[in-house]
Amino acid sequence: MPAEQSPALSGGHYNSSLTGREPELSGLRAKRPPLVVHVDDDPDLLTLVRHVLEMSGYRVKSFKSGERALAYLRCTEAALLITDLMRPELDGLALCGLIRDEPRLAELPVIVFSAVHERAAKQLEPFNVTFLQKPCTWQAIVETVNELVKDDEE
Repeated sequence: MPAEQSPALSGGHYNSSLTGREPELSGLRAKRPPLVVHVDDDPDLLTLVRHVLEMSGYRVKSFKSGERALAYLRCTEAALLITDLMRPELDGLALCGLIRDEPRLAELPVIVFSAVHERAAKQLEPFNVTFLQKPCTWQAIVETVNELVKDDEE
């Protein structure tokens, strides 16, 4: 489009269909969707959970490593963490302990999503986490995330 026809220069109306972008509104910013951090050593599950949560309006950052997830959590504002319990390195139990020991992360809602039997998950009680046993429905995951993120925003 020639400069003389540009809406910004000519005072004309902005047509987002020309650029594929919406206009910036002076000083107004849309609220970003809540960020969920997900840690699991199963790449297929990481992909599926990311897809389901993104379709439900969340941003998702996925990690196979508990150490990388912890480093990321330390430098971002996540709304929620979902972690598996059993991983080859920093497992979910250790990750929960480290998170609860850090003042900035201590109140972060955590879902432990694991195939470990719920009775075996009793060791998680001191960490104030929500436990979801694998397998479960996608609806159960989304409802649990919605509930914890809503509670965190209030």
